[in-house]
Amino acid sequence: YQRRVRENLAAADMRSRILGSFPAIKGRAMKFSSGASQPLIAASEAVELAGSGNVKFVDVRDPRTLQSGVIPGASNMVECFTYLAMSNPSGVNHLKKTFQKLFTEAGINGDEHIITYEDSLRGMYGSSCRAWYLLSLLGHTNVSVLDGGIEAYTAAGGETVPEVAPSTPGTMTVGWSPEIWRDLADVKRHQDGESTAKLLDVRDKVEWDGLSSSPYGVDFAPRMGRLFNTSYIEWYEFMEDNDNGVSHFKSPAAIQDLMAQHGFEPDDEILLYCFKGARASNTLVALRSAGFTNVSNYFASWNEWSRNKDLKIDNSTAKSK
Repeated sequence: YQRRVRENLAAADMRSRILGSFPAIKGRAMKFSSGASQPLIAASEAVELAGSGNVKFVDVRDPRTLQSGVIPGASNMVECFTYLAMSNPSGVNHLKKTFQKLFTEAGINGDEHIITYEDSLRGMYGSSCRAWYLLSLLGHTNVSVLDGGIEAYTAAGGETVPEVAPSTPGTMTVGWSPEIWRDLADVKRHQDGESTAKLLDVRDKVEWDGLSSSPYGVDFAPRMGRLFNTSYIEWYEFMEDNDNGVSHFKSPAAIQDLMAQHGFEPDDEILLYCFKGARASNTLVALRSAGFTNVSNYFASWNEWSRNKDLKIDNSTAKSK
């Protein structure tokens, strides 16, 4: 776990600022309808699409770690991983403004097929899935995650180039897809018994056990613990390694079986949370690929909830600052 913490810290750009207070916003329970119906793309298909006129790859890795090569034509957007969001109105506004600028700089127009990728699917806490989530949340309707990342792409014979290419400024105007977004007020209603959604915590076990506040460090957030009335499945459980050691998502049947073991059915309304929405995005993609259509992400997650000491947490096995 500490090795993964160090990797996360090395990749993290702490430019993002933690925002504002937490006024309630009324949320809605809606089935997911944004983006491609199948969020995953196989490495073999991505190899065939590389270099196609209306396909754009988005590399979410730390730009300092790209010496091993990038997919031709890719733009780099590590902020899809590092950005820390808040779910109050000022936080949503900041998120929109931040990614409007980043999408423009990355050359995103809104009508292309976007394929997001990282090294594999484990090393950066689901960062390519977080990019998929952000692009879908902000209005792009054709986004895929490269299953297995660039490791699977190269294993499938895909070529790489030494560095990202300059992008012509993009023309996409960000929108909003509220059906996959949940805010603090939505989660508070759940904690107050006013929601029928099933809450699922997918953080690393050391966080669930209340022994660390985040992947950024044990005491990065002010409190340790978990929300009440939540199920727990560690996000790694939705993935497996193939014979080449490349991590990819389990089959839809295996994911459905895992969820059934914890009392979830494909038609359930499911609300995911982690620390900052990355691992929850990874799980959302896994569930979406397995036929779960009513899944949303408390994107601000524990990073937001734990900073408001008026909000209750279950820290029965935790230590708090």
